[in-house]
Amino acid sequence: AGHSHGFTPGVIEYTNTANNLDSYVESLFNIIESKRKTGEDWLFFIISDHGGEEFSHDNADNPNAITVSSVTSISMDPPSLLICINKSSRIHNSIELESKFCINLLNNKQEDLSNICSDEDMYDQRFKDENWNLDGIPFLKNAQANIFCKVDKLTSYHTHTIVIGLVEDANYADEISTLTYVDGEYK
Repeated sequence: AGHSHGFTPGVIEYTNTANNLDSYVESLFNIIESKRKTGEDWLFFIISDHGGEEFSHDNADNPNAITVSSVTSISMDPPSLLICINKSSRIHNSIELESKFCINLLNNKQEDLSNICSDEDMYDQRFKDENWNLDGIPFLKNAQANIFCKVDKLTSYHTHTIVIGLVEDANYADEISTLTYVDGEYK
């Protein structure tokens, strides 16, 4: 997301961020894993990128967002995550090898946005929230955390595609106020 704003490997802030990335990702994984032990489900957004000049858009140049309930950490070396996307979802065909996406861990004030991104009838409302940053890979500026990934592997399995993403960058809020969904209710 930062390359279009001069955030490149030759800039010291870029190098510092890259050097700190492992500790950021490890902190996020630890938070995610500690929540799993309590039996809580967290809600995540997956934002897709089909590659090329236009980030996170489908063939009709529409940005994509979907609510999913599970993201699984695979490895810390390299930092990687696994998600599963239903083949019938609009976002599915925009996910390709080497494409980029952002996982937005939602905060407890984003219940409405979670519902919008999980309802096909509300598809046209997904990016109306003022907190979307649509420069580059779309992400929510006010999310609990943003995990920027590049698709490393796609595996077809019946109705879904298993997506393995290599983590390239991450942001997170210091205060933990994550949106959870337990036993059919938001908490």
